[in-house]
Amino acid sequence: RYDPFSVIKVFMLWPFALIAYVSMVIVFNMFCLVTPIRTVLNPRFGLDSALEASIFFVLAGSGLVIGSLVGGTYSDYILRKLKERRNGISRPEDRLVAPFIALFLILPVTMLIYGWSLEKKAGGMALPMVCLFIVGFAQAIAFPGINAYCLECIPEKKSAGLASNYFARFMGGAVASATCKLEIDAIGIGYASTISALLLVSGSLV
Repeated sequence: RYDPFSVIKVFMLWPFALIAYVSMVIVFNMFCLVTPIRTVLNPRFGLDSALEASIFFVLAGSGLVIGSLVGGTYSDYILRKLKERRNGISRPEDRLVAPFIALFLILPVTMLIYGWSLEKKAGGMALPMVCLFIVGFAQAIAFPGINAYCLECIPEKKSAGLASNYFARFMGGAVASATCKLEIDAIGIGYASTISALLLVSGSLV
């Protein structure tokens, strides 16, 4: 019998609960980045229309597309190298090495550069464009390892585990969409990006 609450119940298992937090902060970060593009970047660079602002969304999407082409291969490469070091022994947690690099270094640093370059009006238009691409790319690098971990950590719960992870992601996106504009208005894009960077680092530590 199908249980519609199985996706929620699986959060009682700590591997799924912890990796759900990781996914949540990644998507929270992305939505905090792209949701207020028009209200942040249009005034900063004197753009007059939504069409002009759309290039920034295209850059983030391009990073996601290109990252998705190499993310799975990179995750498999890391897994293979770790397995070789242990004479053929692998663990599900090995899948989290590739996401760790993106979460601990690439994404937080990029967010800090993005936010404070806009706050201080430095770097011109090219810098936030590059940052948007890198964030999309790094996010796509992180998720294949996370998805594989959800499937491998407790195999008998893999379907509910992966579904719960997507549920957590979109909860993060919902919270970000609802609050990011208020946050930026209250403390500025620099400090808002710093908060996102700290959340990403907390995800890497988890």
